[in-house]
Amino acid sequence: MNETAATHALPPEVFDAFASSAVTALSELMQVEGFRADPSAVAAVPGEESIVATMVLVRPTPGRLTLFLPEATARRLAVAYLPTGTELTDEIIADVACELANVIAGQAKTILKETPHHFSLSIPSVNRYERGLIHGGDRIFLNTDTGRLILAFELPP
Repeated sequence: MNETAATHALPPEVFDAFASSAVTALSELMQVEGFRADPSAVAAVPGEESIVATMVLVRPTPGRLTLFLPEATARRLAVAYLPTGTELTDEIIADVACELANVIAGQAKTILKETPHHFSLSIPSVNRYERGLIHGGDRIFLNTDTGRLILAFELPP
């Protein structure tokens, strides 16, 4: 199924806000070209060793944004983002994943300002090597020069 033809739980303007925010954040923050991918063309991230950055989208009924990055993708994004020669510790790579999730959520928040879907941000948290299924919500599959990633998000009415 083509991802653009998929049925989404959220209205198109909300889905598009997160999709464009993800592509923009990759481009402007990480200096990496990202593009939406057909889910059938993207190998699943869960089951691999991954870095998972999560944020609560604060509103009367809270939502959630979860960024799934295979470890190799997270490492390559950190290299693209950080000054040359920066030592890539697990903590630094996790911080970069959280920063990317934060920027994506912040841009979506700005796009959705003054709509019924507006939200506030929480501090991102990160889990390393989480395995399992991506649960609930809409998903955006992205390919980049540095690898693939999945952005899952829920924003209840």
